[in-house]
Amino acid sequence: MKKLLAICFLIAITFTANAQTFDAKDLDGTWERNDGVRLSIDGTAAFTEGSIALIFAVGNSGWPESVIKYYSKFKNIKHKGNNTWTANNFAYSRSQKSFIADGVATLIMSDDKSYFKCGGLVYTRKSLIH
Repeated sequence: MKKLLAICFLIAITFTANAQTFDAKDLDGTWERNDGVRLSIDGTAAFTEGSIALIFAVGNSGWPESVIKYYSKFKNIKHKGNNTWTANNFAYSRSQKSFIADGVATLIMSDDKSYFKCGGLVYTRKSLIH
């Protein structure tokens, strides 16, 4: 019986040790979508008002290059706990030739922290910022 309890205890410790924890700063870094849009996020843990995701490349998304380093895809990014962040989402309107508010987005990070999903799009980590 003691051996069985010891084995159960070791299994419980192993599962607890392998559980992933998330911090606000885990979202900081450079991220890229399949269409070539590249974002840089920094300061998520530092700014109480939330951080931004500045656009560094537009790829073949249809966005003009004039938005690079000038517009943000996400603003007021805030960690909500575990692997979830929320942010004000912005989209490019070709008819208005401007970025427009597109509601609040939920960003959900993978367990291995290598990508996050938002609105059906996947953003893959390219580098860390610390």
